Amino acid sequence: MLTDSKIKALKPKEKSYKHADASGLYLLITPAGGKLWRLKYRIEGDENVVSFGSYPALGLAAARVKADEARALVAQGIHPTAHKKALQAAKKAEEVNTFGAVAQAWIDANANSWRPYTLSQVKATMGRYVLENKSLAPRPIRTIQSKDIRLLLQSVAHRTQLGPGERKKTGAVTIARNLRMWCRAVFEYAIERDLADADPTYPLRNLTELKRPASTIKHNKKLTPAELKGFLASLTNPVCTRQTAIAMELLVLFFVRTGELRQACWEEFDFDTRQWRIPASRMKAGTAHMVPLCSQAMKLLKEQQQVSGKAGWVFPNQRRPEDCMSATTINRALERMGLNGMGTIGLAAHGFRGTASTRLHERGYKSDVVEIQLAHVPGNTVKAAYSAAQYVPERTKMMQEWADYLDSLKTSSSAELEHPAIAA
Repeated sequence: MLTDSKIKALKPKEKSYKHADASGLYLLITPAGGKLWRLKYRIEGDENVVSFGSYPALGLAAARVKADEARALVAQGIHPTAHKKALQAAKKAEEVNTFGAVAQAWIDANANSWRPYTLSQVKATMGRYVLENKSLAPRPIRTIQSKDIRLLLQSVAHRTQLGPGERKKTGAVTIARNLRMWCRAVFEYAIERDLADADPTYPLRNLTELKRPASTIKHNKKLTPAELKGFLASLTNPVCTRQTAIAMELLVLFFVRTGELRQACWEEFDFDTRQWRIPASRMKAGTAHMVPLCSQAMKLLKEQQQVSGKAGWVFPNQRRPEDCMSATTINRALERMGLNGMGTIGLAAHGFRGTASTRLHERGYKSDVVEIQLAHVPGNTVKAAYSAAQYVPERTKMMQEWADYLDSLKTSSSAELEHPAIAA
């Protein structure tokens, strides 16, 4: 058997020669003085040789360990060289399948099935915190651990400094919760494709930093008749552009979700039948929805056409005309009008839905009619489609009467506001 002293004493000759250690391990001494480790083995009767490296970079003890590992593979009928190449290929594939690359693949795979607003949310959040994250995005997804995701979520939920594109310095628990949900989906996507072995977000499902104290949970403000009167009067406020004022007044008239109005296109409106037909792809429940157009809405829409034209977005983004009005425009306008924020009545854009529901129920309209107009349709697909087509005459009448009621508020006295009339 070889020893270090024997190896050092080996001298090159005119031709390469071998010096054995044990069980097929030997050194090949070259004419140039190289001392190369080799292991001779047999699989299915055929003789093969695998190389390990050179001495002294690979010492005697280390060479024997490698030889033992190779013999263990040979005992299973595995060629050590083929095994090494497979490991290298797996490592290379792992390096290609980074957290950022898999996250992008997940977004691309789902983009066509998401509503436009959802897609824009996912792209913005995952882009900022995952795809552009220089410490996480380049890492193989198999190497991402729970602690990595935990630190990321904590940095978003309890941040103390603003990063690029961020508005809320004190942290954003809702964004952190969405981020955990979308990261979980990325790992599920990776596991299904054998790109990851486990979901590191699972242990974080009850992460303390993602829980919001009950005292901080905000419910959408429902306006009283007096507050509704005040809001309608404030639409002439000079801090609000006319386009934004029209959008807010239409929100009150239609009581649709903010995104459904912002993303509206002129092709969805039929002025002849006086109906706005919102496609299923833009509705929260995935079911097409119809909004009757009252006379007041028709007037506002025709005024808006003078600004936007008769094609494309009803409410184009004033900075980027190729996009629709941004998600924050209306709430920021409400803040400037003194209706949202600390020390105000706390009116948010989504509050118009609850306001309309409350006031219409108070005024005696059938709950089924109100709920269908709110697009609160049953979960059953067939029943939902049937329900959405029901009560069209009643809904059309109700929407016109709702608009007339809003007009009446503008000139109502305090006594009239306290005793609303009941619908016929």
